[in-house]
Amino acid sequence: MADWRQTSRLNFGYSRSRYWLKIPIFNSSSGDSDWLLEFGYPLIQIIHFHQFAGAKQVAGYETGRLLTFKSRPVSYRNFLFNFSVPKGIRSDLYIMIESVGTVLAPMAIYTRDAFLSQSVQKTAAIGVYCGIILAMVLFNLFQGGGYRQESARPGLHESLPRHGL
Repeated sequence: MADWRQTSRLNFGYSRSRYWLKIPIFNSSSGDSDWLLEFGYPLIQIIHFHQFAGAKQVAGYETGRLLTFKSRPVSYRNFLFNFSVPKGIRSDLYIMIESVGTVLAPMAIYTRDAFLSQSVQKTAAIGVYCGIILAMVLFNLFQGGGYRQESARPGLHESLPRHGL
């Protein structure tokens, strides 16, 4: 059993190990806070999310790539977890990640409004990228369709002048 240690590097490389992450949260705002924790790597095989306020478990989820999409607390391309922290309360998030292969844990915590804003921007960027790829595929299909009869059109080697020795 390893001790807790602080790290800013959440890339554990190629591993079959199970990693536990602890994230302390304190709500110093004037009201209750609703947050979303996003894991930006959707290939994690198993993720357990636990939120504790003191010794009491407030929330718990189990999801991952090996489980059905319905096991995700929020239907989204990455793993999202809802959690709330009442005003003046300290809460600890415990996250267990396990995967065979590369273990990455890129995380971000958002308010609901901030998440919606960045999600729209990312989705638009993905749409533009996919549109460009689709346009390139269609262009190549239509361009290649005109060259089906090789005998009707001379190739490059047939149209060049020949110089004998």
